[in-house]
Amino acid sequence: MPKLNEFFPLPVLKVNQYVWWAMNQIDETLEDQYNGIIPFFPLADSRGGDSAWGEKPYVVYDHLYKVNGRSFPYVHRAQFLYFIRGQATDTLTWGTAIQHIVDRGDDAAKDCNEYIGKQEGPSSVFFHTLRGFVVDEASDKRMDLQVRQYYTTSLIVEADYRYDGLANMAVESDQFRSAPPSSC
Repeated sequence: MPKLNEFFPLPVLKVNQYVWWAMNQIDETLEDQYNGIIPFFPLADSRGGDSAWGEKPYVVYDHLYKVNGRSFPYVHRAQFLYFIRGQATDTLTWGTAIQHIVDRGDDAAKDCNEYIGKQEGPSSVFFHTLRGFVVDEASDKRMDLQVRQYYTTSLIVEADYRYDGLANMAVESDQFRSAPPSSC
């Protein structure tokens, strides 16, 4: 029996890994600049630890789950909030890169699924679409003097996904068997 976090892996973690991998395919110096660390940290800058980021950009993320208004109950939608922190030019560059990596609908989802499969083998999370939206600009009005970096660019990554284990459980149960004939 799988553990809960194996059965329901956080989709945002899979997308973070894919985005970082894609960015490294474009700029092969990133891996060395960050000493093999993926610079995506949950919820707050303090999660970045004591890493010596210097002037290098990084991402702080959070996620929101949206209500499933579809008739097919197994496809879910989530929004991942990315706050890219760094120098103004870097935050704009990273924001543009991340948006273009993910804002390709089902092609981005296919690439993400292929990346996950090559890293882990079969995964229990499967992406249908990925989209990206820049929320605001990096301006001096958005300077945050409480964190290590001064500028923040925000974007939303929206993902439609399903957990294969949950769908498989429903198929194995009686949920999808045909209804008994009506006695009219």
